[in-house]
Amino acid sequence: MSIPTIISLGRACRTRFQIDAFLSRKYESFKKETYFFDWLMRGGSQGVAFAFKNNLTFNQENIKILEINNQFLPVDTITKFAFLHDFGEHQWFHSEEDCRGAIARGIDAFLERYAYLGKKTINHMRSAEKLLLVYHGRCESEDFYSIKSTISGINRNFNFANFIEFGETHRTHDPAVINLFVHDNQNPKKGTADEWKGDDASWGKAFTEVFDQLDWH
Repeated sequence: MSIPTIISLGRACRTRFQIDAFLSRKYESFKKETYFFDWLMRGGSQGVAFAFKNNLTFNQENIKILEINNQFLPVDTITKFAFLHDFGEHQWFHSEEDCRGAIARGIDAFLERYAYLGKKTINHMRSAEKLLLVYHGRCESEDFYSIKSTISGINRNFNFANFIEFGETHRTHDPAVINLFVHDNQNPKKGTADEWKGDDASWGKAFTEVFDQLDWH
């Protein structure tokens, strides 16, 4: 049985976690993969569009420091992606000096890792017989069309699912987009350390609906 290639486009690590959870339940032979967008945050659909325009690479000169409420985090100034997992162990820094030091120590490994992940992501997209790209959150239409233009040059047979929080009224109106709801605001894990994983039941239902629409069985 051919296992579809499902790649997260963000907007955070929850999307990748739920992809892996669904495929692990559905296919005994499924093996987890890591792709470019899996552990990025904050960039939004515009960040995804810019990242594809830049061939899924980051440049050292664009890595700066974001400050919010006296906490600090490395950020890419082009895509606006922030890096919670790449310059320390899942952390905001309590001082700009600590953040700057972590960037200095980790920048070479960071650039090497994302250069590898960028190439891997594009190669897997190009070779996929069944390709699904998943974005969680509001995807602006102009960003989608930019993403679509780039991806069509990699694999014209891609499918795009936009998972939206229940109650959100925004839609991307394009035949290539499957718009479905998830219920993370009613996540039974809210208030626990696992809240970031999202509502398993509604994500599982959404993926099942996508597979039904695509006739992937």
